Amino acid sequence: MALSPSMDAESSTPSVLRVIRTRLNLSQAECAAALGVAVETFRTWDAGRRTPPAAAIRRAETLTVKFRLTTSEKSELVANCDHLARLKFAKTLPHAFTERGAITAASVLNSRRAVEVAVFVVRAFVKIRRVLSEDRELAHRLVQLEGKLAEHDEQIVEVIRAIRTLLGSGPVPQRWRIGFNVKGEP
Repeated sequence: MALSPSMDAESSTPSVLRVIRTRLNLSQAECAAALGVAVETFRTWDAGRRTPPAAAIRRAETLTVKFRLTTSEKSELVANCDHLARLKFAKTLPHAFTERGAITAASVLNSRRAVEVAVFVVRAFVKIRRVLSEDRELAHRLVQLEGKLAEHDEQIVEVIRAIRTLLGSGPVPQRWRIGFNVKGEP
């Protein structure tokens, strides 16, 4: 079942909320808290006894476009962004929005500031994609260079083998000592 903001509020909304809740691995209480409704209200929606309003469905769909960072991602974020130093000592892991999440949040919040932030975030995602595509090109060129180096390495190994065979063609002749020879010395 596709989750989209254009989904009709009347068409199987309890199953939409259940799909969202199970996909995010949330309890009914956690999902109700995220939507800002009472737990009993959410339970009636989840069970299909009542139809949730369209705004609640849109808010539930915004939950699918945010995710919680892992501990390693949090430490990397704190190390790279100085203005987030206070986050280092936070007891809970922070949430992050996907590109679609920023747009959806702006449409749900419906304020000028939310739209500005969403546009800023989308531009940042576009810039990140551009940088990543350049990195892919760079990675491809590095793979090509590694192939050439491996080819050159083989040629260098062949040259070294040839030099060793030339050097190892016979025993090294013994040199005569310069000066007087005393009996008993070689």
